[in-house]
Amino acid sequence: MITLNKLIISFATTILNIYCKSWRYTQHNLDENYLALLKQGMKPVFAMWHDQFLPCAFLHRNENVVSIASDSKDGDIAAHVFKKWKYNIVRGSTFKGGVKAALNAIKTTKEIGTTFAITVDGPIGPRHIVRSGAVFIAKKLDNVIIVATIKPRRFKRFNSWDRFILPLPFTKVDVYYSKPIYLSIDTTKESIENDRQKLEKFMLDFTNETSPNLI
Repeated sequence: MITLNKLIISFATTILNIYCKSWRYTQHNLDENYLALLKQGMKPVFAMWHDQFLPCAFLHRNENVVSIASDSKDGDIAAHVFKKWKYNIVRGSTFKGGVKAALNAIKTTKEIGTTFAITVDGPIGPRHIVRSGAVFIAKKLDNVIIVATIKPRRFKRFNSWDRFILPLPFTKVDVYYSKPIYLSIDTTKESIENDRQKLEKFMLDFTNETSPNLI
């Protein structure tokens, strides 16, 4: 039997689809950076900040991407939406009980996914501080990360921990794809921390370059 909560989530997902379809996207450096790796058969980690994930997630729906949704009630909603968008969802967190979730994400990406997408400062922050999970997963795939940032012309910023960004209806949204960031194959704690710091600095610099008002 379909529960009331499922009906509400399904209705909300329909409204969200209509809302997101109103955005007018322009993608920058997609072919030479992100798609070039896919054409080589590589499986990069697709990294973004938590406050910017919605436009990127909608844009890359139906592309057989793997991602993680937490086991919380909020995660239930996110998992429902992402499954509707044809993402391959692994439940868990790279923060709490993260090793199991990360290993499941790696296995799923290798077997059926085109790439793995992650909000590197999620699910609970601190804001714009990269967690080590993205680095660990990248090292276990092809040691490469692509960063995506957005620049909406008009948007609302929420008073949440991540200062979540919601582009307004019918606005133009520029999406920028970074050059590949190659990591070492070393998975020691020291190496992961060094690459985590490298990724964090790169992402802050790249965000400041493409959309400084969103830092």
